[in-house]
Amino acid sequence: MEEVRQNLLPDFERIGIQAYDMFTPQAIIRAQAIYFRSVLHDWPDDKRRDILEDVKAADFLPE
Repeated sequence: MEEVRQNLLPDFERIGIQAYDMFTPQAIIRAQAIYFRSVLHDWPDDKRRDILEDVKAADFLPE
């Protein structure tokens, strides 16, 4: 993660990068943005739903 922080986002001090298990509740509540890259297409519909339900439970996505 440090390599990403140093090489891709050197000017974005307000952005936090955090790895976590997508099948556990979100670690950060009320984030302004959550970015998934090349993730959802790898999972069947039921697992994608689980991932996005955890994001919704973190009070990020509007109902």
